[in-house]
Amino acid sequence: MHPLRVSIVPHIPYALGYGGLELQQDRTMEALARLGVDVRPLDPWKRTFDADLMHVFGSEYHQAVVIERASTMSIPLVVTSMFMMMQPRWRFRLWRSIDRMLPPNTQRLRRRNLHAAHAVITINDAERRDLIEIFDVDPQRIHVIPNGVEERFFSAKPDMFVERYGLSDMVLCVGTVEPRKNQLALIEATAELGVPLVLIGPAFANRIGAAYGERVAQAVARHNHVTWIPGIDHDDPMLASAFAAAAVHVLPSTAEAQGIVSLEAAAAGARVVVSDLPSLRSLFGTDVIYADPQSVSAITAATAMALSMPKPDVAVTRPSWLLTWDDVARRTLDIYVSVLGRRA
Repeated sequence: MHPLRVSIVPHIPYALGYGGLELQQDRTMEALARLGVDVRPLDPWKRTFDADLMHVFGSEYHQAVVIERASTMSIPLVVTSMFMMMQPRWRFRLWRSIDRMLPPNTQRLRRRNLHAAHAVITINDAERRDLIEIFDVDPQRIHVIPNGVEERFFSAKPDMFVERYGLSDMVLCVGTVEPRKNQLALIEATAELGVPLVLIGPAFANRIGAAYGERVAQAVARHNHVTWIPGIDHDDPMLASAFAAAAVHVLPSTAEAQGIVSLEAAAAGARVVVSDLPSLRSLFGTDVIYADPQSVSAITAATAMALSMPKPDVAVTRPSWLLTWDDVARRTLDIYVSVLGRRA
């Protein structure tokens, strides 16, 4: 009997961007392989589809053709929705009320993509509720699986980062530099706290990201408490060391599904501050500190509160939301087996 064969359709061509979504794909695939699953990226040059199941990461319009063809060919289909509330909720309600009068649109394509799936994976309960309310997805087909963390983050040590950069017990923010990640507000918020701020991440690779990166560079030049490291590869031990060296990790995003970096920071022993968003409250509960991302003073207050608290010991008490990628893979495999069992 051959191992379960799964074909993965990625969110975006890797050469054009790599971030949390792509990391989620890679680590899930690697962990599934460790469980004995024959998991491979979809090869667009092959003339035949020879896997048992297709798993599409993303439900956006650019996945629509692949999902429609898989559905027409009766290929068992799992979709990780990757839906994030980037617009006011009233806009989605308005779209629902007038959609029948509109020409083809991206939200209708997303709904079609989600309805075609035999199972849909969301990152948290808030995303699950959004898919039910906005896109009428059957609740029975939605499964919540948070992201995971590599084991190396749990044993990370600060020495490497401290030796290279001479910084420790700092406020840290890891993430692509772009308006959504809100680094400019964080720079302003930490200016009066008397602790160094370290930003790690490149500017987002589009015009808006490049322009925002220039503004961040100018702000860094004006504030001597800020160090911007444009990029440390995710697999570089220096990144895990940076998390271990940090007193607090702050991710003040204006929109965020989960933020793998917040999980990695928690695993490495840093206190965690995240934005006060429904998606994050539904995951982290009372285990982190929240801040209004639109308020510089709120970010300052939340960061100061985190700095005053003792560092958590995840080796003693690990939060239920702090999973490994092997945990994620086991839950994902259960969904695959369920989908194939229902279709047998």
